[in-house]
Amino acid sequence: YRGNEQKARESFALAAEYMNRVNNSYPRENVHYQFGKVASKYGINPEGGLRHLEHYVQRYNPYSRIGLEWIYYHMALIYKNQQQGQKALSYLQRSLEVAPGFKPAVEARSHIESR
Repeated sequence: YRGNEQKARESFALAAEYMNRVNNSYPRENVHYQFGKVASKYGINPEGGLRHLEHYVQRYNPYSRIGLEWIYYHMALIYKNQQQGQKALSYLQRSLEVAPGFKPAVEARSHIESR
């Protein structure tokens, strides 16, 4: 849906309805990450996005496809979008503890702190 944000929002809303029914029993953890990522990027269903990201953290293991730095980064973006700067900064700090120098987290932290 590149270039068509409205279509992306509509598709995500439908998928979020499905995921809310399936909830945490869905076996593919990367799907939970994708829901959180889209929630952080488009601001759709932020509570659901946080829930899915938290679920990913609970199921995380060394063989997981997505590192925790990305999970904490997207959680921070959701809190930033909700005007909760201190919570966002705490999740960015977690991201940087997992992956020091993680560029997206460094840039987001700098942006929040400059306000």
